[in-house]
Amino acid sequence: MPEAVAAQPSAPVGLQDGDGAPLRVLVVCQNDFGAPTEKQALWLARELAGRGHRVLISIGGELASAQREGATAIDGIDVVRHSFAARRLRRDSARRAQAFRPDVIHAFNSRPPTVAAAAGYRRATGSPVLVHFEDDEWRRHPALPGEPLYRRAGRVGRRLASRVHPPLWTESTRASLRWARRRAAGFDALTPMLADEVSRRFERPCATVLPVNPPEATDPPPLGDVEFPAGQFALVTGTVWPIYLDDVLLGMRAVAELQRRGTGIAYVHAGRVHPRIDPAQLCAEAGLAPGTATFLGYVPFAQVPGLLRRATVLLSPGAPTPFNRLRLPAKLQAYLASGTPTVTFAVGFGELLEDRREALLTRTADPAELAARIAEVLSEPALAATLRAGGPRAARRLFDAGRNAEALVRLYRAALRTAGGPPHAG
Repeated sequence: MPEAVAAQPSAPVGLQDGDGAPLRVLVVCQNDFGAPTEKQALWLARELAGRGHRVLISIGGELASAQREGATAIDGIDVVRHSFAARRLRRDSARRAQAFRPDVIHAFNSRPPTVAAAAGYRRATGSPVLVHFEDDEWRRHPALPGEPLYRRAGRVGRRLASRVHPPLWTESTRASLRWARRRAAGFDALTPMLADEVSRRFERPCATVLPVNPPEATDPPPLGDVEFPAGQFALVTGTVWPIYLDDVLLGMRAVAELQRRGTGIAYVHAGRVHPRIDPAQLCAEAGLAPGTATFLGYVPFAQVPGLLRRATVLLSPGAPTPFNRLRLPAKLQAYLASGTPTVTFAVGFGELLEDRREALLTRTADPAELAARIAEVLSEPALAATLRAGGPRAARRLFDAGRNAEALVRLYRAALRTAGGPPHAG
């Protein structure tokens, strides 16, 4: 048997949805629960389990993350780590799925490791697969500035080798997208804009299923030895990865612009940083005043809400690019729910927010515009108070756990109707 973490009983299971018998759902994730997508999957699984369904989450990353993020404390959820023998899912992973007997399989992205695992589970169980979209999966991620030729060649090599061993490449490929188009029983996407793009490219319907608000720990652990700057600070959370680098620098440059104007504000980042990206170099490139930037590294999610409330303003910076139009930054759910004023970009998901009531929206890639929005939060108490009330209201409106989980269950049941019913019925 593969490594597994069994869920321990916690709160009593809630009522199932009124549409039919409880479902058994196998959710396939690429990474572990330290990553934002896997957290989203876990929060949705929690809602499904609370409605009487059973969920097996199959991750490709570190199994210990399940305990760190609370996945082992939810009745109705089990976690398993899948692995591959060359291009095929290992037999022990397949046997674990067969024992679970899923009604549906939900691949949480269209990338080679996830699609290959979902395909293996489909072969082993006969269950229909749905594919989730969270990003612009048709855009190749950029290389790091100044990346040497041998690293660029290595990227090409890994992409080609992923045909033989899928975990070697973590972006969607023509082959993985082709499999999704031909084999998936249905699609869902995080935003209406992305759902429209999937429908256009695949010439098939794609449902919009927004994520759910993250649960807040009842007794969150203290922030420990974290030292915050004195006074006001802008906070950015999330991984600093090459594809996000321009947006990260946009936020840093906006804070640096305010500093040059004499505003006393610091910059704080919480999250992992790509091993070949130097935070000190980023600060210098952005023009932040020496000693005014703090990089906290990875922060367990149970501590994040308290961290967000400590900030003066929360930043999800972004240019109006096609990539940003098709994504929902995972940080925005917690940002809005925290009540701390949030500044984000207007394209894509930002189109679902009410400007100046639920968040402040930017429409360009100009750091001066972002700096102006931050300055408004700092200088206009009435506006800040409006945003502190409007952010949580937007979080409730868009990310209601019950409503969005029910939408997901309807998607599963529609896939089962198309497939002729559960594969294990009778």
